[in-house]
Amino acid sequence: MSVGRWLKLENTCAVCLLKHVQYLQDTKGAEITLNYIGLAMAAKLHFAIARKGKVDQLIEVKLSDGNLSAGLRYFQVMLSGESQSSSLCII
Repeated sequence: MSVGRWLKLENTCAVCLLKHVQYLQDTKGAEITLNYIGLAMAAKLHFAIARKGKVDQLIEVKLSDGNLSAGLRYFQVMLSGESQSSSLCII
């Protein structure tokens, strides 16, 4: 896998997610934020959408492999007290 190809995909997804969050903020006054989460020992970066300060969605962007990564599963467990769903975008 080309690192450049992966970075372009990740940046495209980040921009689309940010536009979505800003749209909800502007049109509905939603208290919503886009954040990124990651572990120091992992190269993978994940996104989180939070509503009113609580994680609502965890999002992982991948070029292949339809399984959730160990890092995303870790965050699911860590945030298990909060209501969230996980999304996987594979291109």
